[in-house]
Amino acid sequence: MKKLMVTFAAIFGVLLAVSLTHADMSELEMYYHDCITEKIVNCERIASMNNHINSCMVQLVEMRSAQAKFYRKNRKELVKEMVESDLGKEPHKVDYFLITKFQESA
Repeated sequence: MKKLMVTFAAIFGVLLAVSLTHADMSELEMYYHDCITEKIVNCERIASMNNHINSCMVQLVEMRSAQAKFYRKNRKELVKEMVESDLGKEPHKVDYFLITKFQESA
């Protein structure tokens, strides 16, 4: 129950931050910002799983936790790079870009 409450609090915090930053962004920047927010929420959801039955699951949880931290920390720079790269709004291109940037940081 505590993890569920923490997860909801984290999601609420992310959504609050999103609403505050949308005021002075272009449509494309808002789209990329929302994509990163979705990525963070999904990573945190997986990272909060507590059924560490095997080592693969433990590694997945650790990686998703690191991804969420990376995306949260580098959100502005990532959005700026995506706009400069002219990715468009194709989800697979945005996802590939974000995963590649995370892997480059490791």
